[in-house]
Amino acid sequence: MAPLVNQERLYPAEARPLPRPALSGWISSVFAFLAPRRWHRGPDSRERLPIYRITRAWEDRWIVTRPGALIGHSFTDLAGAVSFVRHECPLTSAIVELYVGEFYVVAFHDPKDPRPLFGERPRPAR
Repeated sequence: MAPLVNQERLYPAEARPLPRPALSGWISSVFAFLAPRRWHRGPDSRERLPIYRITRAWEDRWIVTRPGALIGHSFTDLAGAVSFVRHECPLTSAIVELYVGEFYVVAFHDPKDPRPLFGERPRPAR
């Protein structure tokens, strides 16, 4: 198949792009994958938000799992679970995931915003 544009007219001979062999492209992608992470510009670990997971285990049981933890904390209502998350990160933002059966919702916890995350009713004062 002939090229659509005549490259001799478009580029002078010294500026014409050289064809790249497939093997060198593959090798450079392998080296890019194996390169130290400091060369890759990704989100810094300090910029990542913690992710809390709230799961409804039974009709009257909610379990909150901290980021990176295997064991959860149990609560009798959703408001208690959300207040636990607010207590855990009073000065920093966080992402809160809510699992109810096959239903999944994500909310962003802002410590300056006192509104409910998932429409839960505030707990009565004791």
